[in-house]
Amino acid sequence: MRSRLSILLICCSIGAAAFDGESYARGMELFRQDKYVESLKLLLNAAATDERAFLPLAYLYDNGLGAPRNLERAVYYYERAAALENLNAMRRLSEILFEQKQNDRAVQWLEKAATAGDLSAMKKLGSWYLRRRNLTRARQWLEKASETNDGEAWRLLGEVYQRLNEPARALDAFINAVKNGDTAAMESLGNVHLRRKDFGQAAAWFERAAAAGNTQALTSLGMYYLDEANGTPDYRKARQWLEKAEKFNLFSRYRLALLHYEGLGGPRDYEKARLLFESCVGQVDLAKYYLGMIYYHGYGVETDRRKAEEFFRQSAELGLQEEAVEMLKKFPQPGERGDD
Repeated sequence: MRSRLSILLICCSIGAAAFDGESYARGMELFRQDKYVESLKLLLNAAATDERAFLPLAYLYDNGLGAPRNLERAVYYYERAAALENLNAMRRLSEILFEQKQNDRAVQWLEKAATAGDLSAMKKLGSWYLRRRNLTRARQWLEKASETNDGEAWRLLGEVYQRLNEPARALDAFINAVKNGDTAAMESLGNVHLRRKDFGQAAAWFERAAAAGNTQALTSLGMYYLDEANGTPDYRKARQWLEKAEKFNLFSRYRLALLHYEGLGGPRDYEKARLLFESCVGQVDLAKYYLGMIYYHGYGVETDRRKAEEFFRQSAELGLQEEAVEMLKKFPQPGERGDD
């Protein structure tokens, strides 16, 4: 027979479990009603005995709902939920840990999620290893992910095959990516054909990608028509595509500025060139040289020798434009200015 004490303990534990189960249910009801302060209190009470409370608690602390945002508490509850094989918890926990530069811990949780069959985790792992040039591990996870016929997984796998110098497999992977709805792979196919010097196919894929809303393809098309390796450059078409791309891509903006500056593919427009070059300063160093030329010669603006000299000096200091050094020789040196 059980002692009276053991029976009392069982009763107490059942009572506590029932109370906490009730706390969880009521806490989730308030959660769904956006009454987060009351929900947090009840879920904290429930968490002592009810594991279901871990994930909503992590979410509340993660998003600052019911209390100030507290990532330390969020990580604590995500880890407890993840330890129960909750894939959502594993994924979000890895994201937070990556943000905190705790990469090893983040990868460990992604590995657990991927091993449990989580497609998102497989792709994130593949992408992570690809960026770090661990092509063996990237290939392992992305080949597994591609078995689900996920378009993004196929595209990333194609990038791995390219790095491994397996062009036939890369081409097949990109084709499978497109078949499975990944429009970004259209741009990848354009680049594959460009490397093969199959320029007609390259342009066709770039145009399909652009029509599907791939903004990188707009830049690729602009550069395709600028590239003399494809034959005579078509500056008109280059300008057409770069004008569409410039709001999305800094390099497109710079190349478009050069076309306006040189009057290639359309009328010369120094004002547009200046505005585009100015938007590139600090990110595209060569833009400073052309701004110096604009202000030195008064192209579309009043001549401003001081501004011109400063832009030439900055360009020369970067060591990227020999012409800037030559232009600086046109200005008086410090001892020649007649300053006191």
